[in-house]
Amino acid sequence: MKEKCAWKRLIGKAGAMVLAAVLTVETVPISTVAENVIPEGGKSEPYRQNAAVTDGLSVLVDNPQTTPEGETVWDKVTFGNYMQNPVYQVEPIKWRILSIEEEHALLLADKALDCMPYHDKEEAVTWETCSLRKWLNDTSVNDTFINTAFTTEEQEALVATRLTNEGNGKNDGGNDTTDRVWILSMSDLLNTAYGFEAKWNATCKKRKTMATDYTIGRGAFVGKGYPYDVGVVEYWLRTPGDYWATDAMRMSAEANEAISASTVNIDSVSVRPVICVDLNSAGVKDAGKVISDGTVITPETEGYQADGFTVPRQQGSDTVWDCVYFGNYKQSGNMEKKPVEWRVLSVSGNDAFLLADKALDCQKFHAQRAGITWETCDLRKWLNDTDDPDAFISQAFTEEEQRAILKSKETGDKVYLLSVEEATDPRLGFPAEKGYDHESNKWAANYTQYAKNRGASGANNAERLICLWWLRSTKPDSYEPDKNKAWYVAGKGIYGTQYTEQNYIAVRPVLHVDLTSAAVSYSGTVCSNGETRTAEEVINMKAARMADALIASIGEVDKDSAQKIKAARAAYDQLSAEAKKLVTGYAVLVKAEEDYAMIEANEKQAKEAAEAVDELIRAIGEVDKDSKDAIEAAQKAYGGLNDAAKAKVTLYETLQQAVGEYAALMEKEQKELEKAEAVDALIKAIGEVTKDSKEQIEAAQKAYDKLSNTEKAKVTLYETLQNATKQYAAIDTQENPQENPPENPSQNDPGTGGMTETVSGAQTKEEQNPPKVAVKAPDQVKIKSAKSRKKNTAVVSWRKAKEAAGYEVQYSFDKKFKKSVTKKTGKMSLTLKKLKKGKNCYIRVRAYRKDTNGQKVYGEWSKAKKVKIRK
Repeated sequence: MKEKCAWKRLIGKAGAMVLAAVLTVETVPISTVAENVIPEGGKSEPYRQNAAVTDGLSVLVDNPQTTPEGETVWDKVTFGNYMQNPVYQVEPIKWRILSIEEEHALLLADKALDCMPYHDKEEAVTWETCSLRKWLNDTSVNDTFINTAFTTEEQEALVATRLTNEGNGKNDGGNDTTDRVWILSMSDLLNTAYGFEAKWNATCKKRKTMATDYTIGRGAFVGKGYPYDVGVVEYWLRTPGDYWATDAMRMSAEANEAISASTVNIDSVSVRPVICVDLNSAGVKDAGKVISDGTVITPETEGYQADGFTVPRQQGSDTVWDCVYFGNYKQSGNMEKKPVEWRVLSVSGNDAFLLADKALDCQKFHAQRAGITWETCDLRKWLNDTDDPDAFISQAFTEEEQRAILKSKETGDKVYLLSVEEATDPRLGFPAEKGYDHESNKWAANYTQYAKNRGASGANNAERLICLWWLRSTKPDSYEPDKNKAWYVAGKGIYGTQYTEQNYIAVRPVLHVDLTSAAVSYSGTVCSNGETRTAEEVINMKAARMADALIASIGEVDKDSAQKIKAARAAYDQLSAEAKKLVTGYAVLVKAEEDYAMIEANEKQAKEAAEAVDELIRAIGEVDKDSKDAIEAAQKAYGGLNDAAKAKVTLYETLQQAVGEYAALMEKEQKELEKAEAVDALIKAIGEVTKDSKEQIEAAQKAYDKLSNTEKAKVTLYETLQNATKQYAAIDTQENPQENPPENPSQNDPGTGGMTETVSGAQTKEEQNPPKVAVKAPDQVKIKSAKSRKKNTAVVSWRKAKEAAGYEVQYSFDKKFKKSVTKKTGKMSLTLKKLKKGKNCYIRVRAYRKDTNGQKVYGEWSKAKKVKIRK
């Protein structure tokens, strides 16, 4: 396999170690490519993609990496455009790089880009046959994703990729497919090479994602708090459901759930596309980095610098060029060959446009004055004639190196000179205008001793030798129009032309080289003010800038700053001693560590205090009339916390609920007590029983019968009422022995509400109307569990209530139980079916038993349980 030009190779082993140390904590991790999604190839290597000169961009992209804290870092690029805000305005799409294989990168959308069903109707379906796959890939329809997001040129950069579509549970995954746009599978989300974890972890953030505003506007479900992660959305996987053939798997937004299955025609699940793209495409641009803890570093972040070669850049009023070694040429007075150093004028893909850092020789443009152009001049032939052993190309480059030189699109040459237009192109690092009013060090160049010995002319300018050097552009001589003169750079400016046969103007070649050639090695930088830096110095500078960028990204220190501080510290500690001297923000890092240590100590103290309060709240348990002391103890402890500790109390709502329940219980207790006391007053008013006590006894009994069971239990004089009833019955019998006794309500026991019957015979009234035993209401039911394990169903179970004859289960989709449905059962569990999927269902249970008349006496309803019905 042909080796790709990697920064690590260009800068050498020592430099690679320095840079790799920084990249461990700063660069996004991307791993080797999965066999089922990338065309066959060798081992994945870092791939440096350089944008066109006009972009001023150079990027080293690599597979996902992991920080010392276990977070995943992905490089990001932009490619294509898609609607991303509610007003349908298109913006560049940002992608995370999951893996790189040679020049192909596997990309995952940084955010969910749209929202739609996996399939347009509820039926058994696979990835091969679903409507979502058609929408992502169909180029024959205008409003599909591929046509909306990518231009024709960008579509050509998409690599058609063969996908393995695995099954799940009892459902087959269908045939393998070849797609240009697709979505992740379950196995993809377990691929550590992509930056994910190898096991399902409900709290893992590496698989979570948010959505664009456009996606949310399209109806995507977005988590707004427990049990969901705030801002996180669900997105489809191409894996079928594990049970129903009409389901597909989705990445869940729930904090306590990794994945789940949904019916394929649900329209609230988002779409997070995957593509494989050719990194040589001009449409691929650097978009910074993203870390799984949510940190985003963009090219605009202070201190950010993409790794690899950069095009000429401004440093104040000067220009700085990266430099490389390529080839060897005579440079000393004794004609000893040394490596030739070149300035990098621009980079496009693997094509680097190079200008000799110094003038290397002294040659005539043409041997005699004539109407020649660059095409016909002697200098062009001397630079390029491989058949001439004395030609520059033969002297400076081996055959392997010559093969690495690319032919110029401008002249068709392998070696040539700059034109006037190129020498005044700011994108190449030069001034935009020529002439005496536009002198600049950006044109200034030294010459080698060899070139000087060959006759090159130069001048000493502020301790710096600068020379004259040819350009390839020509123009007619104003005195002899049939003869041409050639343009040249005279030290610090381009002032005019010179006769072609002049022998004191130096040669400063340019060429295009393939950066994948092993013959190219990095040498450092050169500035137009004469300042140079070695490769090691540049590596140290860039590493220091990376550390400074991470330090700057810390910002204001708070409780969530740990990851950023640790990343910055790790980057700094791995620098060389010289690189550490270049870090400007070290004091900021130290201060951030001190501030965080204080926050951490306060956090620990607040956490411990909050946990103690939580424990007091748990001790309250189920609220009853004896909960007062426990509630007050928890309230007092909570009130003694500072704001930071209060924010960490997880059960504060439980405490508030307990306070409310206790207040409601006490209010209810008071009302029941008042009713019971009113009955006691009626009983007390009966006084000594006489033949005239009938109305008072009946009034007291009637008032008692209207009470609830709990209210009756609070009546303290009920036995007095029973005795009064018996006494009155005896008095009445003595006075009216031959008559039927009047209706006597006094034989009713608590809770019966009925009157005794009259019977004939020689029996006494007590024998004729035996007392009926009052039945106590069953205890309040406690629900053990309420879950929705299958779609459209819920299973509820509860603890057995003492002496219960049966149970009533009531459910509603309204928490106040409007429009409720009630089911009866003699068991301690019940399955509720045909429920509304995706809705919150409220469930409660109560027990009942029967009195001596066969009437049901009900206990209180249990506390309601909320269950989200599975889709």
